[in-house]
Amino acid sequence: MLLVVDKDGHIQAVEGGAGELFGREPSTLVGLSLAELLGEECAAWWKEMQGREWRTTDPPATWTGRILSPEGGEVQFEVEWRPLVGAGSVGGLLRLRLSNPELSKLSHDSQASRPSGLSCSSCCLFANAPYAVARHRLLYDANDRPCDYLFLEVNPAFEKLTGWESSKVIGKTVRELMGDAAAPWIERYGEVVVSGRHATFEDFAQGLNRWYYVVAYPMGGDEFVVAFEDITERVQLTHERELLTKRLEHVLDATPTVITVLERQRDQFAPVWVSPNVEILFGYTPEEALVPEFWIHAIEPEDRERVLQQTQEVFRKGENWMEYRMRTKWGRLVWVQDYSRVSRYENGEPQEVIVSWTDITRRVLDAQELEENLRELRAILTTAQELATSLNPQHVAESIVRLCVEVWGARLAWLGIAEPSGYVRPLAWLPAECKYLQSIRVRHDDHPEGQGPTGRAIRSGRVQLTEDVLTDPRLAPWRDQALEAGFCTSAAFPLTSRGQTFGALNVYSDQPGFFSTRRIEVFQTFAHLAAAALQNAFLYETAQERLARLEALHSIDIAMADRVSLATPLEELLKQLRDRLGVDVALLFTYDPERHELLCSAYYGANSPPTQPIVKLGHYFAVTAAAQQRRVVVENVPEALDRFFDANWVRAEKLQWGCAVPLLRGTELLGVMEIFQRRPFQPDPEWFAFL
Repeated sequence: MLLVVDKDGHIQAVEGGAGELFGREPSTLVGLSLAELLGEECAAWWKEMQGREWRTTDPPATWTGRILSPEGGEVQFEVEWRPLVGAGSVGGLLRLRLSNPELSKLSHDSQASRPSGLSCSSCCLFANAPYAVARHRLLYDANDRPCDYLFLEVNPAFEKLTGWESSKVIGKTVRELMGDAAAPWIERYGEVVVSGRHATFEDFAQGLNRWYYVVAYPMGGDEFVVAFEDITERVQLTHERELLTKRLEHVLDATPTVITVLERQRDQFAPVWVSPNVEILFGYTPEEALVPEFWIHAIEPEDRERVLQQTQEVFRKGENWMEYRMRTKWGRLVWVQDYSRVSRYENGEPQEVIVSWTDITRRVLDAQELEENLRELRAILTTAQELATSLNPQHVAESIVRLCVEVWGARLAWLGIAEPSGYVRPLAWLPAECKYLQSIRVRHDDHPEGQGPTGRAIRSGRVQLTEDVLTDPRLAPWRDQALEAGFCTSAAFPLTSRGQTFGALNVYSDQPGFFSTRRIEVFQTFAHLAAAALQNAFLYETAQERLARLEALHSIDIAMADRVSLATPLEELLKQLRDRLGVDVALLFTYDPERHELLCSAYYGANSPPTQPIVKLGHYFAVTAAAQQRRVVVENVPEALDRFFDANWVRAEKLQWGCAVPLLRGTELLGVMEIFQRRPFQPDPEWFAFL
């Protein structure tokens, strides 16, 4: 009968017949220690065997002892122990052979009388085992040679590892499932049944396209049990590691590498020799490097636990390689490729470990830089495609600042356009909630606020770099706000197209040294690309606006030609002012030459029109436009209320900017049009031309 034992010596699963042997329900045996079940001597022997290094080709270990039967008599038994190499927490399998013929017969009868189906699983044998278990019966041909085997039962892990459902496997033969590909397995298991000895091996199942580590035990008669685990990934990794090792050996022939030899001294391995170039590569003398604690202390603390865990793999696999960081004696952090190989005595015991350390810092940094460059290049190409297809200046600007922040890691990016008034108007910025941009005013003329990086970049057409926000005197007007926002360096990149600089891309970072030479070149190149895209978008937008304004003038002409009354063309005129010029309030006054008065004939956007006519006398806003027959602009309406005939109305409407235009037929005054904005306003020449 079989017992599954974990690596701590506790029973994980038992065969149903064990319950009759020990006089207990099988499930109550799970969790007991070997000492509790088979005695201290057996447990001590097992612990000694567990401490050995096992290979899959080693024969099982055996031990003979005695236990009390349920009737109170002593029963002699033989224990056969076989570890499951690489089976995780599972230590291995114990097989009990009873010397007492009656009990042996009882055990055999209990196996023979088990019902079909998952009888072992129902008796808790391997029901919850992490590896696959299957019970089979060997079948013979007419010449009494093994030709096939039948599936009698499987555990849940079997279904998971093979992909075969138990309902579709039990009662079928392996040839029905795998065809001729099953021949090697039939031959192996036939040897197990015929010889009565267990077998362990690793093999490839062609029908399943997987590698398995297998332990097969004879159960008496023609039956046998197979326990196995999927080691496909391990085999593939081993193969890949072999390829990498060959490459590494080739590199070591031409690369300065430190070699260390460790020999076994009692229960541990200690360094006995190190190549002299350790001082050249890492700064430590050979004597310092031979101190046992040297290597552990030199490993970067964040990597230390991982490295120590991986180091144990060399004794299991015979070789191991890993990458980690070490501190040189000079304090420099370097990346090291560590390759270890174990040489063994003839009996398989480890003799020494050869370790090589290769400085791969340049390779790691180059790989990181390459990855960063590829990531940036992909982002630039994606954004460039967006810029090439977008004719919306706002969308173009937003794509540019988003790339600066989300891909290049800037703390803030904003794109500003140079206005005729001398101010730089932010067109797009990210993060959107950044308070810094709301707290500053930037110009591009000779005003003090135009002497910062943005103004200088626009005037000169050259990149302006501020390496240290704290000390650069040119950043004085904005230093407090910049430091509060966490910036320590910034740069302004001019937006130049067709030889004209019309704005700047401004980038800020909280990382000293952020603007490396390569990064400045990337930003500058992208700024040129962005400038061309923006200029195209502006030209397209201007063309669209001009077309829309021509259509608006045409609509007004049609309204005038078809008018039944004066109201029709006036309403159309006010509609176009609203749609094409974005006017908040518009008033249309007609001139009465007999009374010398301006009367409000139509209005748009006001809560109510002025209640009194404007007398054509004095210095009033509309009167000036009428008398001088020219356009009159008031930049700050609240500060010029004395220029308005109805100041209370102006105040109630909360007007900020105003413009009065005389309506003339030749030199004859027909009226005055007043337009207002409820916000500060800076119209461009195109706007006035349409007006």
